[in-house]
Amino acid sequence: MDLENVVAIISSVVMLIVSLILLALVIDTYRLNRKREKERSAMEREFHNLICELATESNEEDDTPNTDYEHMNVSELKAIAKQRKIKGYYRLKRKDLLRVLK
Repeated sequence: MDLENVVAIISSVVMLIVSLILLALVIDTYRLNRKREKERSAMEREFHNLICELATESNEEDDTPNTDYEHMNVSELKAIAKQRKIKGYYRLKRKDLLRVLK
């Protein structure tokens, strides 16, 4: 083997090692992002449940007459939630607004 072949082989090996290191970094980043996403989803669910619980508690104390909310759109439901001072109402979806307003 001459010197040029040895240099070419060493260069190929170094490129392979660098590629493997980069692949390992990509995999670790992917795993970390998945873990963070799961933690974030769990925190969002916990926050959502807390908002619903607080809203339900405030509704139990409310003397507002029972209204048929099923026929209202989201903006109307949010307006009622705002009027009742339900915290975090702007983040709730229609089904969750219906649940906390009843």
